[in-house]
Amino acid sequence: TARDPDGASATLEITITVTESAVPVPTPSFGGGGLPAGLGGGGGPSGPEPSEVDFEWTVQHDIEALAEGNEWPSGAWSAGETVWILDNPDGAGDAIYAYDLETGERLEEREFRLDGTNGAPRGVWSDGETMWVSDSGQEKLFAYDLEAGERVPERDIALTRRNRDARGIWSDGETIWVLNRNPSLFVYDLTTGALLGEYELAEANSSPHGMWSDGVTVWVSNHDPKRLFAYRLPVPPSEPPEEPPALERVSDEDFEELGRVGNNSPRGIWSDGAVMYVADENDDRVYSYNMPDAIDARLASLGLEGVEIGGFDPMRREYEGVAGDGVTETTVAAEAVHDGATVAIEPADADGEAEDHQVALAEVDEIAVTVTSADGSRERVYHVRLAEAGPSPSCLRGAVSVGFSLVISEGGSVDDLVSCAERRHVTALYALHEGRYVSYIQGAPEFVNASFRDLFADGVPALHPLVVRSEGPATPAPPAPEVTEPFATCLRGEITEGFSLVVYEGGGVDDLAACAEGLGVTAVYVLVEGEWVSYILGAPEFVNARFRELLPHGVPAATPLTVRAEGQ
Repeated sequence: TARDPDGASATLEITITVTESAVPVPTPSFGGGGLPAGLGGGGGPSGPEPSEVDFEWTVQHDIEALAEGNEWPSGAWSAGETVWILDNPDGAGDAIYAYDLETGERLEEREFRLDGTNGAPRGVWSDGETMWVSDSGQEKLFAYDLEAGERVPERDIALTRRNRDARGIWSDGETIWVLNRNPSLFVYDLTTGALLGEYELAEANSSPHGMWSDGVTVWVSNHDPKRLFAYRLPVPPSEPPEEPPALERVSDEDFEELGRVGNNSPRGIWSDGAVMYVADENDDRVYSYNMPDAIDARLASLGLEGVEIGGFDPMRREYEGVAGDGVTETTVAAEAVHDGATVAIEPADADGEAEDHQVALAEVDEIAVTVTSADGSRERVYHVRLAEAGPSPSCLRGAVSVGFSLVISEGGSVDDLVSCAERRHVTALYALHEGRYVSYIQGAPEFVNASFRDLFADGVPALHPLVVRSEGPATPAPPAPEVTEPFATCLRGEITEGFSLVVYEGGGVDDLAACAEGLGVTAVYVLVEGEWVSYILGAPEFVNARFRELLPHGVPAATPLTVRAEGQ
């Protein structure tokens, strides 16, 4: 029994008659699609041979065995470390699965079920905060919070009726492109959802499924013929034309060997610039192919002598640099992934006689490194924005680690808070109000953050606790001013039924427990380096031992805490 590209199933009965033969019959061999899990990943005497040739199967980068339950993969998306793969089974159970891109190991903590009405998921893309999922039976893109996996319906994107059989999706951060089965490609404004254009795909690309683009070429996976069709990504028109034009084909950038290696049901696709990953619906496998070297515009390494920029990632283009004490000049070392690419650094070399590129830091607030691919078709720009050395003034009290942190606002307007948060690499802020988190997402459209602004229309109060999220680099706690005003109550903040964010006046752990009990609190939590450590009132000592070990000298004044209460 097998599915056709549109989800229908059919059973084919084959009768084989065996007769004696004196002629030796050679043992048949099959493509990699039929290999059991574990026989890919670099090949072997009986396995497929890895290749480094453009567009060919790498083998060793495959995700060789998708999780049990992820048996009908469709869309795929990654930010470089985790790869998310949609699953569209018969009936209920539509979900998004997560895997470590390097090892292929399943990351169950990052997975989530899709909404019950999102029953035919085909494509997925995320900006790192919100994840959008297309549906071939709905005229919209469903929005989910990437971290929590919860629906964010206010960020849904409505599609035109002609785009009601939506497939793969991709975005450049400003526009979002949506495949349609008929076959065609639609483009919308990511912020407003307005339709910007519609394009026709090649006639042979009649069964499109997944898509990905590097900003120059857009690749579309096709079921039959089994290949990735390549097109030039157009500039969207100011207004949609009356008749949709055809996309310009770039046939020499097609991936043509999918069927030869057993990748017979190509669905979701994604690339990191070096490797193209293709999910297969029937193989429980993600195949990997070499991207062409000539179009590679990635940096392999970037360093600034005497300036801290954190860890370098070729996929990440924005960095903040902090010069060390007394550092007035830096040597910029930047190397492209491929020798044929060229690297240009701005501002210009301050010392033409020196061997390396020198930049005087006085009056310079940004260093830009531009990589141009060997064929000249692609450019990638890496920015390092320079900040003053040492801890800068902050309106957020507390350390900000990678992931979630619990901090306190020093007070001020929402714009002041947002600016401060951006300097500390915070991508999202959350305030807990009446048992519900109200968010401010950096860079999101105004309507997304309207509730946060309404909540703090008169400004953010001093010593107001907040949860923040950061992709890093982490920033230590800046010096905090002493709290001189006594608290009106031992826990500052509104305590409602369920969870609340509060600030403690300071004291021993036993003092905190007595204070919490008097206010109807049943549990207290502190967030340390992304881990919640609890104190459960009335629990045996061993349950709360970790909390006491973490705070052996008591809880400092103005420490933010999460508490749980059974009543108001």
